[in-house]
Amino acid sequence: MDSKQEKREQALRRRRRRNILLAVIVIAAVAAAVILAGGRQYGEYKVLRSDRQDDTLTSRYGRVGGFILQYETDGARLWDRQGEEIWNISYTMTDPAFVTCGETAAIYDKGGTAVVVTDRNGKRGEFTTKLPIVRVSVSEEGNVAALQEDENNAWIEYYSSAGTEIASIRTAMDDPGYPMGISISPNGELLAVSYLSFKGGIQKGVVHVYSFGEEGQNQMDNRIAAFDFNQRVVPEVDYLDNKTLVVFRDNGFTICEGARIPEVSEEVTVDREIRAVFHDETHVGLLMTGDEEDTWQMCLYGKSGRQQFSETIDFPWSRVELYQNEISLYNGAALRVYDSSGGIRYDGVYALEPRSFFAIGKHRYVVVTETGIDVIQLKGH
Repeated sequence: MDSKQEKREQALRRRRRRNILLAVIVIAAVAAAVILAGGRQYGEYKVLRSDRQDDTLTSRYGRVGGFILQYETDGARLWDRQGEEIWNISYTMTDPAFVTCGETAAIYDKGGTAVVVTDRNGKRGEFTTKLPIVRVSVSEEGNVAALQEDENNAWIEYYSSAGTEIASIRTAMDDPGYPMGISISPNGELLAVSYLSFKGGIQKGVVHVYSFGEEGQNQMDNRIAAFDFNQRVVPEVDYLDNKTLVVFRDNGFTICEGARIPEVSEEVTVDREIRAVFHDETHVGLLMTGDEEDTWQMCLYGKSGRQQFSETIDFPWSRVELYQNEISLYNGAALRVYDSSGGIRYDGVYALEPRSFFAIGKHRYVVVTETGIDVIQLKGH
């Protein structure tokens, strides 16, 4: 091979190497841009459906499963995502509220005695309690635990969906304490109650777990487990599934595992003030004060207690919810949505001033305004 030919081939090889290197750089830059963008969609949505209604000012709205519950003092209706009415029931309440478990809901008169249990087929049961209701929890089977009180007593009554009394638990300030939070496991077998106790002049949070299955049959008050949290307040307890109970303390949370006899499996302690807690069937979240004014620290954990992310946020939220692996922060017409890795999926303002805003599916939201109901979907999904 002569020297000129050899030089031409060497130059050709150098150009190929440069082209390959440039291609690698371009691919890496594109990949980095995608990673940094994190799939973000800012301020864009499309309206899937608008239903004009005249009664949005007197009605309240919420999510039951993937459906929309509209409830008032004289009745309730359930709608699907297409705006078709599934059922319409009547009752009489002064201050209706509701709780859910899957597609089952308990609508109750807060401060009154009326309870209506529903599922996707309509009214499942209806009954009245002995005393005014403070709060309620419901199972997928329609069992209801109702915290009730008057001037002198506080009771936790456990009912079937038809109103048959299954158990009655009397509480006292000295033993076990004032009841604060209640939660039934989805299958209705376990009931967790958190108490605030001042026994012996010492404040502590106490959690009792009651079983209405085989384990609790021979136990006093059906109680099968008790957990003490000295010098702590336990405002809320929630079952994530039939065997996983999360106990929210004022300095973190505790995971208790066990479908029969629960035991502490993990404890997470934080050194910030907790401002809100949220969860779904597989995650637990905390919103806490931040290092700077008007900032917050948001942390998400798996139900094993392992932290999935911790982010400093500056969104002036008024409400937070976790649904289908998306964390939605609301403030009037403003909405910010995070995914379960801490990436922002949406950050924008709705065109009209909503009266209510909540998720009904992945990337789908119901917006209640003065003139009706809109179903929106975040663009790009």
